[in-house]
Amino acid sequence: KNYEDKLELYKEIIDKKSEKKFEDKLNLLQEKHSILIKDKTSLFEKKEFIGIQIKNLNEEITTLKDKSKDIITIKTKLDELKLKIDLKSKQESQLQEMLDKEQKYQLILQKNNMKISQSNTMIENVKIGQICPTCDQEIDEKHKNEVINREKKNIEFNTIEKTKVNEVIIKISTNISKIKNNLTRIRELELTYNKEKESLIMLEESSKQLNQKQINLSRLYEEKKVLDEKKLTDDTKVLNEISNLNIELSKNRDHNNKFREKENLIQSIKKEKNNLEELVAQNSSIENVIKLAESQITELRSSLTQYKDINEE
Repeated sequence: KNYEDKLELYKEIIDKKSEKKFEDKLNLLQEKHSILIKDKTSLFEKKEFIGIQIKNLNEEITTLKDKSKDIITIKTKLDELKLKIDLKSKQESQLQEMLDKEQKYQLILQKNNMKISQSNTMIENVKIGQICPTCDQEIDEKHKNEVINREKKNIEFNTIEKTKVNEVIIKISTNISKIKNNLTRIRELELTYNKEKESLIMLEESSKQLNQKQINLSRLYEEKKVLDEKKLTDDTKVLNEISNLNIELSKNRDHNNKFREKENLIQSIKKEKNNLEELVAQNSSIENVIKLAESQITELRSSLTQYKDINEE
């Protein structure tokens, strides 16, 4: 009874509905949708990439334009540096001249020192000796005093000359230091000049690239315009179809699940009927056995009654 009540619930489920047809169609639509998404993603990436290229090119062009303005400034700076650097040979010549002078006056200074030393030696020798160092004759006090006074005058004169020479040497040394500093500065200016020269070469090369970059920028804008105008198939319709197919497929699957449940119920009912028929057959067989047993019991009782009558006679 319980099975039959359940079976009544599935009375409208007559046959099994197709699922594969919907699944195949659904797979095709999903593939189509994947292609649409891929195309959309590819278009977006292309637009984004071109946008980045346009941005970078605009920045490069702006930088190149600014650098082009710097070319005039650098050229002016190079001209100024060149004027200073051209003084190098003159400074080197002056340095050599000063070095020669310094050497010359150092020799003069050495001679002065030697004369002063000789005069001092002469005075000492005259003071302690009896023979004149210059003429090898005996000398008296008068001659000694004359020689000493003469040498003292020589010492005084050479000392004054020494002072003058020292002053000249100091001035020469100062000039040498100044010239060396100038040459050091000029060498620094040469390094700056070379560096600025390299910058100028690079700027001039970049200036040549400016025109090509502007052409490339125009080409990129054209490509961007084409991409912006490109129309892609709207995937909303495909998504709606997929959604509707999923609903239909779900309904069919639900229907088929109920169909399978109905089939299972029918099989269960058949099984129950078979069991019932077997039980009925078993009951009928048992009843026949009972009837046979009762008949046999009746016969046995009848036989017992006959035996009793015989004994009584």
